[in-house]
Amino acid sequence: MEAAASLSGAYGVAIGIADSLAMGPGPRAVLITRVVAEGQRLVVAMGGESKTFAGLAGLGNLLVRTSAESGEHAPGYRYGRALGRGERPDTTSERVPDPVRAVSAGARLARRLRQRAPILEAIARVVEGEIDARGAARLLSDTVALEE
Repeated sequence: MEAAASLSGAYGVAIGIADSLAMGPGPRAVLITRVVAEGQRLVVAMGGESKTFAGLAGLGNLLVRTSAESGEHAPGYRYGRALGRGERPDTTSERVPDPVRAVSAGARLARRLRQRAPILEAIARVVEGEIDARGAARLLSDTVALEE
């Protein structure tokens, strides 16, 4: 369950970016659906059950962290919104939110487990300054959602 909660925080960064880009409810729903499929694959690859990420620890946590009522208070979501606006929050200080650290850690874990994780990979590239938020959106729109 801890892995699902950490991953949901990382994916909250992605939702923050998408919301900042004003993608709208349809693309947001597609992103969340792909997040659930990707999160489930990773949890299963770590030895957990897929329903763990589809339940409260994963999807439920993600929805709370990215809701209009509480999203602005969730550090990963807030960080994602800043990235989506083109801001480069400091990533060298100890004040980097845990969900932001979980993005790169999740992408590394997916590679180590040989799991396809295009969302984590794209968001890690944004966090690490390789591409901007719009570049990540284009990258994700060009990927085929094979398992989703």
